[in-house]
Amino acid sequence: MFGQYGPSETFKNMWSLLLTKVLFPGARLVRRPFYLRGGKCRFVYGEGFTCGYSCRFDLAGDGTPLIVGKNCKINDRVHISAHESVVIGDNVLMASNIFISDNSHGSYDDDPSLPDMAPDDRKIVTKPVRIGNNVWIGEGAAVMPGVTIGNGVIIGANAVVTHDVPDNVIVAGVPAKPIKRFVGGGGLPMENGETPKVSIVVPMYNVGECAAACLRSLMGQTYNNIEIVVVDDGATDDTADICVRTIADDDRVKLMHKENGGLSSARNFGLACATGDFVTFVDGDDVLDEWAVGHMVALAQKTGAPLVTCEYKKIDSTDDFGCQEIGEGKVVSGDELLGMLLLLNGESGSACGKLYARELFPLLAFPEGQLFEDFGVEATVFSSVDKACISGAELYGYLAREGSITTNKKYEDKHLEGMEASLSIVRDVVDDRPELKDAFACFEAFCSLRVASRLDLNKCIDKRKAKAYILNARKCCKKVAGNPLASKTWRLRCGLFAFSPALHNLAYRLYGNLTGKVVG
Repeated sequence: MFGQYGPSETFKNMWSLLLTKVLFPGARLVRRPFYLRGGKCRFVYGEGFTCGYSCRFDLAGDGTPLIVGKNCKINDRVHISAHESVVIGDNVLMASNIFISDNSHGSYDDDPSLPDMAPDDRKIVTKPVRIGNNVWIGEGAAVMPGVTIGNGVIIGANAVVTHDVPDNVIVAGVPAKPIKRFVGGGGLPMENGETPKVSIVVPMYNVGECAAACLRSLMGQTYNNIEIVVVDDGATDDTADICVRTIADDDRVKLMHKENGGLSSARNFGLACATGDFVTFVDGDDVLDEWAVGHMVALAQKTGAPLVTCEYKKIDSTDDFGCQEIGEGKVVSGDELLGMLLLLNGESGSACGKLYARELFPLLAFPEGQLFEDFGVEATVFSSVDKACISGAELYGYLAREGSITTNKKYEDKHLEGMEASLSIVRDVVDDRPELKDAFACFEAFCSLRVASRLDLNKCIDKRKAKAYILNARKCCKKVAGNPLASKTWRLRCGLFAFSPALHNLAYRLYGNLTGKVVG
């Protein structure tokens, strides 16, 4: 232990070792000086605990606010302040000059302190801190109150950790954000010893340079065992040439060509060519976070769910999309996920941003030539699975691009007919679930409002049908405006549209211009 030190430091260490055996039985070495404020009765440590010079533990409150696991090694000048509970797992290694605290002088959250009050006079606010096993915390890092750090985490030097960190992630920065996740070189092995293969199906039609950004995000996935099935749906611009240049010699990418048949046709074509154990869909002008596939595969394997979902983030440019914070997945039943879709609460109904196991491939038959086709397909999938795993991570970057299917400003007959067809499928699914009847009424109102508010009567061939659709949408919205199942935003929109479509559209445009956000 002491061979690497000079005579003076060796003597200090020997003296510290003697005091350690007397004062901290079971510990490996507690170097002096060591400041323990609050008494040993408030501090529990595991076998093999090692502590560097000038460490300071400030302990207060009842019980044992500081618990340190086995074989933890803490370097010099580490300051831990525990007033409620700081629990550190086994085999944790800390560099020097680290600060960990479960408390702060005041708060501007639920019970705010006054800014003009002296910090010493403010109420001490505490939130427990949890640090998992096998964690490495770099030089100068800070872990703030209320944070839970998972197992196998690496925290970069000078990082300030303000939010929970899931297992097996490297975080860095101020505030700390994930920069990489360990997924075992591409997931856990299956029974045959191989990692699951994921097919990424990408329809491409007249997206131009967006194709390059999309493909680069897919080819740069940290998950290794992928195939990228690119379907050129008869593009009339240079999309296909851009794909060829971007793909270069990456043999994981298959570029397929077909006559133009629309998004559903391209997805169906790509799915028929997919050979993976899982499939995910990405539109040709969108992007994925670099560890989106690995994260979803890890959740699928951990939970055994045949369906994993992630959040999408609306972006104005593919350059705006980078590594996002992640969290642990939440397992829900298929009917729960269906209920979330019906209320458009945490589930958009898009086929993208999801990982489907091969057993679900037969259900992924997209009706060709129909708009809003995803709603019916997703409702069918949700109703067919026992469970799904929801990740709150924004791993799918949705590009709001002029000319794309989802950003057309005005709707016409085909939009009306497409929504009616999808609602019919969803209605059939819900018919067997009477407990979702009220939620479906909300969904019908939301979807009808979405189309009716954008219908351009001058573009509609059957104007009588279009006017009747708008009138029926207003009736649906009137019924839902007071439904507590709907969110406040949707209740407000439905109430406004039922009263006056023109007033609703004016208010909605103003809201979009001011915030850059739209809902549905």
